[in-house]
Amino acid sequence: MAICLVVPWAVVTLVLALSPNFSITKPVSAFDIHEVRTGSYGGDLLQEYVGGVIWNDSRDQLYDWGHSKAIQHDPSIVGFSWQETSWFPMVYPPYHYQFASLFSGMPYRSFAILYSFAGALALSISSYSMLCWYREFRSDSHKWLFAGLLFMPLLLSFSMGQKSAVLLAILTVSFILLHHARPFTAGLVFGLIAIKPHFAIVIGLAMLCKKQYRFVFGSFISLGLMIGLSASGGVSVWQDYIKICLGMGDFVSNGGYQLTESHSLWGTTKMLIGDTFPSFVKPIAIAMIIAVACIVARILRGQVDTTSPKFGLQFSACIIATVLVSPHFYTYDLTILLLPLALCTLGRNTSKFVNTEYMVLICASVIFGIGLCRPVAIATGLQLSIILLFAWLVVIAMGKGSLADSNLNRNQESQGSEQSGRFAESYTS
Repeated sequence: MAICLVVPWAVVTLVLALSPNFSITKPVSAFDIHEVRTGSYGGDLLQEYVGGVIWNDSRDQLYDWGHSKAIQHDPSIVGFSWQETSWFPMVYPPYHYQFASLFSGMPYRSFAILYSFAGALALSISSYSMLCWYREFRSDSHKWLFAGLLFMPLLLSFSMGQKSAVLLAILTVSFILLHHARPFTAGLVFGLIAIKPHFAIVIGLAMLCKKQYRFVFGSFISLGLMIGLSASGGVSVWQDYIKICLGMGDFVSNGGYQLTESHSLWGTTKMLIGDTFPSFVKPIAIAMIIAVACIVARILRGQVDTTSPKFGLQFSACIIATVLVSPHFYTYDLTILLLPLALCTLGRNTSKFVNTEYMVLICASVIFGIGLCRPVAIATGLQLSIILLFAWLVVIAMGKGSLADSNLNRNQESQGSEQSGRFAESYTS
């Protein structure tokens, strides 16, 4: 199991050494005091660091985007100069920046490196948890770690300074605890995903509808603790954040939003018909979201047994649906699909519930097709991932949907009917 610890850390080390986002450039002239860059060092990590600085110094201006933009371009704070027109808006909850404030006293580059290795630790936790504590995994399932490291969203997440590996770890540990019939503890862990609240919507509602109240209660306790700890920021901070949340439905319309990197139904609809039929974007997106909800409801029908092998497929469906219904979902966040990819292809008993050939085909298409999504979106205006994820949900919902299985079931039913008829005739005579 040492592989679960060594490999992720080695990958992050290579990313830090090779990624342009973590390279150090020389000043363009002898008169420049600070490093001059075209983009932020560490990518999106600058947002967390600056949010922590603002939390400590002027937290009432945390969601003043003009103020945060000025801080992001202050070389005396971040240690470099970069393109003035680029910046990262503050959109995370107050408790996220409060946590980042614990490390804002260190130089930004040290913060970025520490944060990156935290992602490596999270990936180690995910792989170790699945390989050691998910008894449905086949004996050769250690290979999934290597396959996962080739998954483009994961590598993109590390190179851009994103927290997607942490979100993957939260989902993985939550699932493992549910599988071992520890719903309350699973809920406590799952509540931490509220650093990106839209990631919690589908799974939270699904567990509530299936009467998994201990899981829901544990999630609310974690969320309540985080909100309570951030109460020192004042009421105005939360009021500003709520205003941002209420505007998330139109976030894809903001200038600079990269629709070709968006994998939600909302973003895809905006890219496809937003310029031609802007008034139809929301109604069509909502209709497709309802369709996703119906498919997930079919997959979750009946009583949910979290200790059953089938629950792996049901939990996978909820993660896939999370991508589709989210108001904002970029390529790097597709890292969380590593969990359903493992659950749908590496379980010993998966073939009891789904058509194995269809499942392997769709999962392979997801692994290798994600890299084609952006060029296809640029060329056609259609996000390929939406088609793949919809197809994935359908394969899970179909269950044993092969023609051979259907014919076998019908033959068994007809044979049973004939035997019952012969028994009735002999009984009557």
